[in-house]
Amino acid sequence: MGGAQLKVREVENQDLWIKLYGLAHSLYDTTGAAIDFWHVPRGENRDTDLLANACLDRRILAERRLHSLLKGMERL
Repeated sequence: MGGAQLKVREVENQDLWIKLYGLAHSLYDTTGAAIDFWHVPRGENRDTDLLANACLDRRILAERRLHSLLKGMERL
């Protein structure tokens, strides 16, 4: 009988997860507030993805506008 095989992947952005874990631990140590992490499958996370992408798009647009304004000021 064959058993299920576990596929192990390296965690993306591991350095950021380590920092986040440290911050969560520090928050708990200083305030007692606990933070939980769990995986949400992408199919169940569409609204969040849409909001996050909209925020990123606005940030990119704002940075481009600022860059354009600064370029215009350099010409003065």
